[in-house]
Amino acid sequence: MIAGERIDIIKEKSKRIRRPLPALLFLLFLDCVVFAFVFSLHHVFRPDILAIIVYLSLYVYLVLTKRKKDIVYLLISSILAIAWTYFAKNNYGYNREMIHILGLSAFPLFAWATGLAALYLVYHDLEQIFMKNNAWLKRFLLFTILYFFFIIVLETIAYHVFNIRNVATGVYDGLPVCDCIHAPRWMQVSYFLIGPIYFIICRNYKLKIIK
Repeated sequence: MIAGERIDIIKEKSKRIRRPLPALLFLLFLDCVVFAFVFSLHHVFRPDILAIIVYLSLYVYLVLTKRKKDIVYLLISSILAIAWTYFAKNNYGYNREMIHILGLSAFPLFAWATGLAALYLVYHDLEQIFMKNNAWLKRFLLFTILYFFFIIVLETIAYHVFNIRNVATGVYDGLPVCDCIHAPRWMQVSYFLIGPIYFIICRNYKLKIIK
């Protein structure tokens, strides 16, 4: 069997196993509602404890929604979160008590791991609904736009509404208008690069699995 025929067979099988549109829309709605509700709980629970609980619960959520294969994206986000938190550990220190694990602040560690994976799940829902045949660049731009939007919104709410403030870098100016992410410039730039880097890693993994 030649390579072209094998690719056609894979595409045909992919079409048959694709979830129907109503199921995809419901999954997108469910993901958005669950993640928005969880984020609102910062008013009730300590940020670090909530971040740990949500991170562990996400594994259960993926199993219950029959997306075990997507656990790998949570594992990828976890590795990236560990690397980033270790690299920037001297730049994290909050205005309230936080748990530390092996010298790393638990809140940014689990918040990054959960946040990246949660956003990728929402993006993946949108991709299956609206971008079935679009090129890689359009997928990248969609994820990046979503990432930029959500990181600014969530960081703004965390800083101004939930009063979660990183006093270790509090002397630095925040971003214009939203006045969030008070950190040195290299750290602010890194915040916006982590999302696209995560997307590229996930897409490369997915392409290797398909091949």
